[in-house]
Amino acid sequence: MKRATLFAAIVGAGFGAILNAQTPTFEIGTLYECPNQQSFKVISCTGARAADQCDVQSYSGGEATLRGNSTRQQVLGMVPRCTAQKPASKSAAAAPASKAGKTAAPAANAKAAQPPKPGLVSCAGKFEGRYAPSTGLIGLTIVFRAGKATLSGPLMDPEETECWTGGGKIVLRKPGEPDMPMDINDDGTIESPFGELKKKGN
Repeated sequence: MKRATLFAAIVGAGFGAILNAQTPTFEIGTLYECPNQQSFKVISCTGARAADQCDVQSYSGGEATLRGNSTRQQVLGMVPRCTAQKPASKSAAAAPASKAGKTAAPAANAKAAQPPKPGLVSCAGKFEGRYAPSTGLIGLTIVFRAGKATLSGPLMDPEETECWTGGGKIVLRKPGEPDMPMDINDDGTIESPFGELKKKGN
């Protein structure tokens, strides 16, 4: 059976549906390591109901990213896909990691493809860097480099797409699959299919 790709899952079903899993509970202060070098730790929660807010610290590649609020239900949806770490392992996740794989590719590579429609131009030089959820919870991360976009998430392997922009939108394209248009907000954040993405690094 062919494995569903991250790009197809986001466009076809929505990223939130992928994370719709259940688990009995989670431990406050415990680090949970997830696929693709993603991890998170719940600092505190206001209660035990699904809609209660939890203070969540997220990590990417062992480097602390956002700390923000997510509902208890959102956190519970992530736990089955991640592994709780013993206290001795927590320091490793908090330590800075090398940013391998972020070397910019030659800009000429972005010019080889054709835009999905007139009026769109390559993202090269216009969108560069790593974007992740503004909520603080682990989710889709997009790294823009030289006209390409690499999508990664806790449940899927990284995938590279073409990146085009114009008319206040970013359009991600992968041959053989539907295009993924995303609005560019006034503050520079990106409105993805499952929520706002904010630039976290270069």
